[in-house]
Amino acid sequence: MTIVNHAGDVPPLDQDTRDRLEALDTTLLSDAMAGRGTMAAEMSPVKPGTRMVGPARTAFSPGAVEAAIHAIAACQPGEVVVIAGGSLAHASLGGIMALDAERHGAAGCVIDGSIRDTAEIRASGFPIFARASTPHGAAVDPHGTINAPVAVAGTRVHPGDVLVGDDDGVVVIPRGDLDQVIAAAEAKGEKEAGWVTALKSGKNLAETHGFAPPINRD
Repeated sequence: MTIVNHAGDVPPLDQDTRDRLEALDTTLLSDAMAGRGTMAAEMSPVKPGTRMVGPARTAFSPGAVEAAIHAIAACQPGEVVVIAGGSLAHASLGGIMALDAERHGAAGCVIDGSIRDTAEIRASGFPIFARASTPHGAAVDPHGTINAPVAVAGTRVHPGDVLVGDDDGVVVIPRGDLDQVIAAAEAKGEKEAGWVTALKSGKNLAETHGFAPPINRD
């Protein structure tokens, strides 16, 4: 079996775009896309409080870690390594792989499956998002793909799509929708700030939203 590397560059994020995304919670980004691109709820940070922003460098690495290791080797600074094809029964990434990704300047890793060496990864502070943890290592099975579209936690990820992760989970933004989604999320953030101001002034949430009062019945 062989690992297939699909040709194609992953465009980097310019600093202004990265800064704007860093200021936005995944809740705002998810709302801006009406929930589209939001990974399944079990995808969570290994260390609470970590944030991750970057374009996707994808790998499909079923039953083993070879394709994932090659994707990490191809990773450019600021990218997120996205590992699909994993399982809850065995780990698709451990502490040494995480160290290699960090050494390459990755913004983080997303694993559609389990990780191991959890304490080591938490201590490093490197952003890792996964579905579970287990001490069981992966098998040796060198096949898979790099830089091709993958499905992760119920969400399609294309190389170069932008991932944002925080304590609430991970959101995938299609590259072509990036400017529109950021603008919509920023607008939602301003609206929510107005709701908070109104609540602090004495209004209730129904009033701030303009909800019609309930119908009273005897």
